[in-house]
Amino acid sequence: MGYVHLNYGDLTLEQVQSCVLLGHSGQTDFYMIPTTVLPILQPLYDSGESGKVEADFLQPDLQVIVNLGYGNLEHGLVADPGGVDGAVGIGFFPKLDPLAVEAALQQGQVEGIVNATNDILTNQGSAPLPDSVTQLLDATSGYTFTSWLDQQFTWGLTQLSTLPGMADLNPDVLFDGLPLISGAPVIDAVNEYLTNLYSSMLGSL
Repeated sequence: MGYVHLNYGDLTLEQVQSCVLLGHSGQTDFYMIPTTVLPILQPLYDSGESGKVEADFLQPDLQVIVNLGYGNLEHGLVADPGGVDGAVGIGFFPKLDPLAVEAALQQGQVEGIVNATNDILTNQGSAPLPDSVTQLLDATSGYTFTSWLDQQFTWGLTQLSTLPGMADLNPDVLFDGLPLISGAPVIDAVNEYLTNLYSSMLGSL
């Protein structure tokens, strides 16, 4: 809250222009304004050079995990948030391509190692790691193979989805980011309870 949500008035024009349209619900448009770093890691970044090294190591994989919780590996939040009253995006186990998640985590691991190492090298006045090291780490982490496997997987699903009655196998449908177990019934039950409670309180006045 302190690092982001209470500071919207301080956003620059460039930050506002970088916003991502997530979708529409009724007359409401939903936008996300990307941040340079995860707010949860900002205390580490503020703690000095050693904190920055640690935060740069953690951020790439942590970014994947945070976005995973919102149903989209690229920027977080599914394309249609469902509106303030629908609670469509609330729930458990977002439906995402498992191979894409694995590849993103593998790539995040590589980025974290490279970023943290480059921080240390910069602090020592040395040159950053060459691109060949990153490429080697990509290969040894499994990212290159997982990415290739995911391409074959999604291509196969796309082909199957063209067959009669198989449209739900299309990757855009199968991995839409919405929760496998919807939390909407829980939200609706809480809303109903609070509505009845509020009504009874008003009736007793």
